[in-house]
Amino acid sequence: MIRAILILALWLLGTAGSAWAFDVGQHEVLRYTVQWGFLTAGKADIEYTPGVEKNGLTPYVLEVRVQDSSILLDMQDSWRSEGHHSAARPFVPDRYVVVQHENSYRADKVMTFDAVKKQVTYQNRLHDYDKADPVPWEGMMRDAMSAVYSWRLKGAEALGQADRVEVMGVKRPFTLVKGAAKKEQIVLKGKSVEVWSVPFATEVDGKASRDSWVVQLRDDAVLTPVRIVARNKFGTFRAVLKE
Repeated sequence: MIRAILILALWLLGTAGSAWAFDVGQHEVLRYTVQWGFLTAGKADIEYTPGVEKNGLTPYVLEVRVQDSSILLDMQDSWRSEGHHSAARPFVPDRYVVVQHENSYRADKVMTFDAVKKQVTYQNRLHDYDKADPVPWEGMMRDAMSAVYSWRLKGAEALGQADRVEVMGVKRPFTLVKGAAKKEQIVLKGKSVEVWSVPFATEVDGKASRDSWVVQLRDDAVLTPVRIVARNKFGTFRAVLKE
C-alpha cells in the first residue's frame, strides 16, 4: 500500500518541472509522512546524490526509503537507481535495485540497463527461481525514479498539459498517464491552500489500472509539492511533504 503512495511521490516530483530550479549538481533530500485516513502509516525519504562529472557525464544515485509504522506490517523497503547523464540526455539508468523487507518476505531485485545489448535484464539475488525475459531497450525508457527526475527538467509549462511516459517497472514496462492540472483550494494542516491538482493513472499492456491518484502542488513560485491522494481497494492514502 505504501509502495503505491511512493510511486506517486516520485511522480509528484516530476510534475514540478524546472520551476524547482533543480540543479543536477546539487544533493537533495525530500521527506514525507504517509497517512491512511486519520492514521499515520509510515514515512518516506527521497534522496538525489550527484557524482563528479567526467568526460561530459555525471553519475547519479536516486534512492527512496520507506518505513511502515503500523502494527499490521513490518516494512523497510528501498528503491535505488544508479546511472549517468549529460546535457543532451539526462538521467540514463545503469542499474535499478529494489530491496524489500516485509514481515517474513525478503527480496533483492536488480534491473540492469545494458546499452551494448540494448536490453533490460532482471535478477532476484535472493531467489533464483524468480526470472523474467529481457526487455528491449533503446535508451529512452527509464526506471521510475530516473524518468521522474528527467521529467522535472521539462519545465513548469508541462504542468497544464496531458502526457504519457513509458517506464520500466520491475520485470516489465508500464505507462504513466498524466492529465492536465486544474487549480483549486484545499485545507491542509488546518489552513486553506491554493494548489494545482494533477490526476494520474497507469496502464499495463494497454489496459488501465483501477487505481487513481491526485498530486497537489502549492501555487507558489516553485510549485511546492504538498500532498498526494491515492485511492485503491484498500482505501484512501495521503502522502504529505514535511516542511
